Amino acid sequence: MCQADTLCFDSARFLLGDFDGDGRADLMVVAPRENGTAFWLLKNAGTHFEAPRLWLQTSADFTPDSAQQYVAGNFTGDKRADVMIAQKRKDSGIDLWVMKSNGMPGAAPALWLDARTLDASARFLPARVDGSPLIGLIAMEDVNGTLALSQIASTGSAFSASYRTNTVTQLRAGFTKIVAGDIDGDGIDDLVLLEPLGGATGTRVWTMKGGKTFDAPHESAMLPQVSYADSMPTLIHRDEHDTSATLMLFKRANVRLQEFYYSGGAPSLTGYDFDTAFDLGRVQIWGDLPGLFSESLWLKSLAYWGK
Repeated sequence: MCQADTLCFDSARFLLGDFDGDGRADLMVVAPRENGTAFWLLKNAGTHFEAPRLWLQTSADFTPDSAQQYVAGNFTGDKRADVMIAQKRKDSGIDLWVMKSNGMPGAAPALWLDARTLDASARFLPARVDGSPLIGLIAMEDVNGTLALSQIASTGSAFSASYRTNTVTQLRAGFTKIVAGDIDGDGIDDLVLLEPLGGATGTRVWTMKGGKTFDAPHESAMLPQVSYADSMPTLIHRDEHDTSATLMLFKRANVRLQEFYYSGGAPSLTGYDFDTAFDLGRVQIWGDLPGLFSESLWLKSLAYWGK
């Protein structure tokens, strides 16, 4: 039973971030609890995560049903990840609340931005946007089927928004996976955007250079053998001195099984380095990951993505 201090997988959301400032990524589990929401911290012990400890219990004003999204990011600049709650408003739009990470426990939510201008379904990414040395946010909206981007800078105690600085007519908001990161080493995060390349298989990769507004989308690569449905992109730097970025993707074994698209087996990681023109280089196979996965998707749904 999902009661009291029991954590249930199907009712929880998960965040990764360095919540205690020791340089290692911890796991935060966000779960419903009587009269509010519980945030459970599993500290990174190097070889395993420690047992969950209650990091914060919100009031009944904050429930998982009213939260559009939770985002971890060092919004205050104190080297510890904080938690942003995108709270759906009763009238329109959303409010952005931040729980500062003060160690144990975290601080109660504080309102950083009344974002009623944004649609309540907006999605968010942590990013270093132009005009702020701190981590802020990129908001992504569906505007008449196209992708609209807003830049939200952090002052350390509040957010300041520039709404819909870009509308990307080439991409459909509902079928675009986005990750932010500094590709060219100028201190401002750029965007990598993935869209399906026809049907269930294939991925097209776009990039947008960051600034006061993002540059127009640049087609960085077409990856016909990389399944869009299975990909979970991230941007990394090999070490703290490396200014060039690498796009990391999952590679999975997939087959068609009658009217379903079946995935199973052990995943592996692949990497693609960006060059100075924001184009992707050759694939690098980094090896298999432990564990197995299995899932199936209805082919008619995947066919819709490729239209």
